[in-house]
Amino acid sequence: MKKKIICLMLVSALTISTAACGKPSAPTATDQIKETTTEKSEAFSTENANGTLKESEESNVSKADNSNNTIKAESKSDEIKPPTVLDYGYIVIEGHDCYYIEYAYEMKNENTVDIEFPTVKIIAKDETGSILASDEDVRGYIAAGDTIAQASQISCEKMPASIEIAGVTPDDYNIITNSAAGSSADFEIFNISLQGDSITGEVTNTSAIGYDDGFVATAIFRDADGHIVTGATGYFTNKIAAGETTAFDINCMFDPAEYAYDTITVTAYGGI
Repeated sequence: MKKKIICLMLVSALTISTAACGKPSAPTATDQIKETTTEKSEAFSTENANGTLKESEESNVSKADNSNNTIKAESKSDEIKPPTVLDYGYIVIEGHDCYYIEYAYEMKNENTVDIEFPTVKIIAKDETGSILASDEDVRGYIAAGDTIAQASQISCEKMPASIEIAGVTPDDYNIITNSAAGSSADFEIFNISLQGDSITGEVTNTSAIGYDDGFVATAIFRDADGHIVTGATGYFTNKIAAGETTAFDINCMFDPAEYAYDTITVTAYGGI
């Protein structure tokens, strides 16, 4: 009887020992979450150190590739084109201690989404290609497929040999979908005339919406071939209601009589 009891005790001990030496239990759900979080944190830290993952892109992370410890991100801007500069022109005015470049351009949004704060880059260069001055011109809004005109000024200490104007790719947060805002087609321009260094005329809001922030009107001076020579822009902050007609007066920063041009066209768009 004693031998049987001893044998049973030995078997029980062996069973317990075998269970203790078996495979470890699977990690809990909490452990798995912690491991995943650690991997993502390390990946973000690595990407940010290299400057390759923008802070705005973190919310667009599509998947984690644990095999090579990287995180792939999708950005709207990868698919969005910068505004296309269709044409531009400029004149140079010699000032007391610098040169003023009066430039004008037309840009088109060739995307299927609207862009808030569309931007172009202006660069003035000398004969060797060295940059004399640069600036960004930022507009309020451009609808999908729309074309708007704009004029502004940049200055530099030397006479520039050339000017370059090109669109800048918008940030993700400036890409707008399902917008109710209108376009330049909402504004009908008529009764244009040149009065000294001003361009006057009238504009009608032909749309069904009112523009509480007013409108922007740009006069473009063109040569006989239709290319832009220069231009001037006016900002009109009074609300223009649906169907309303109002007068405008755009002041030039130059004397139009001193420069050769063939025609003057005026376009407008809503907002400032």
